[in-house]
Amino acid sequence: MNANDTIVGNSPKGYWVFANGYLNAAPGYSIPGGGKALAYSINNTGSIAGECPHADPYYGGQNGCVFGAGAPTVLQYANLGQAAPFPPYAIASTGATCGSNGVSQFATWSNNGTQTYAVSLDGYAACAGLDDYGTAVGWGEPSNWVNPLEGYIYDPVNQLRDLNSLVSHIFRKGHVRTIHDAQAVSDTGYIAANCAYNESEAGAIYHACLLTPNWAAILRDSIVALAKGDPGCVQCKAELEPEAESLPSNFTNLSKAEWRKAEVAVEKIESQLSAIEDGGRITEQQYVFLMHGAEMAFQALGRPQR
Repeated sequence: MNANDTIVGNSPKGYWVFANGYLNAAPGYSIPGGGKALAYSINNTGSIAGECPHADPYYGGQNGCVFGAGAPTVLQYANLGQAAPFPPYAIASTGATCGSNGVSQFATWSNNGTQTYAVSLDGYAACAGLDDYGTAVGWGEPSNWVNPLEGYIYDPVNQLRDLNSLVSHIFRKGHVRTIHDAQAVSDTGYIAANCAYNESEAGAIYHACLLTPNWAAILRDSIVALAKGDPGCVQCKAELEPEAESLPSNFTNLSKAEWRKAEVAVEKIESQLSAIEDGGRITEQQYVFLMHGAEMAFQALGRPQR
């Protein structure tokens, strides 16, 4: 589902589109190779990521593609190790996609199908959700098939991290929670996932769960990671990091003085990020991700979106 309330899905007849209260079971988009296509995700511009029948030297069936109201594009995913490419599971409004590549890695691709990131997690891994600012979520599964799935999150600054390392495992009434797999991430930072409660005990229960972003911690920790990862960026270490570390642990229940201090710190962070990006010290992807974090921090402080 995209921000325009358009929904895509699949049936035995192929994919369908629901928009403006009307279900279109045969949208009529031109599909490379003809035949049935499957839709997994739709972005805010109407492009759909999924599977299309397309000849491939290693796999004669479905192939990952992007299609929709405009001309369709077959994504030529990297056939690492001459393995069959998997379809994209998510698409951002920029046209970037993510999923699992031919060697079962958590992977992202640019809008022309060039692989931009891939990492192995021992066993099978995949990205399932992608926002418009470079954050991707998914899961990893070990090769021994004994330990359970775990949810993962990726961004251009922090790279790939286990979601379970970022949230408390102790839930309500002492229940122990494990994030098994993350399925979607919104542009405002909310993550939809599957969670297990008291998994190590008999009678474990499984639920859908919603992870709520703490933009104070996200912005602070990302800038600290940026400064640590680029020791040559003097401004990152000397100016940007101290401002980030001055932020509170969260933006709730702040006094007026604390609120103003946090607002000033975020304003300085935005200004410093622009100067650092102009100087070529950080990538465009890192800049977009961090500036979005600053904007979300302003909104968390109660300032209207600019």
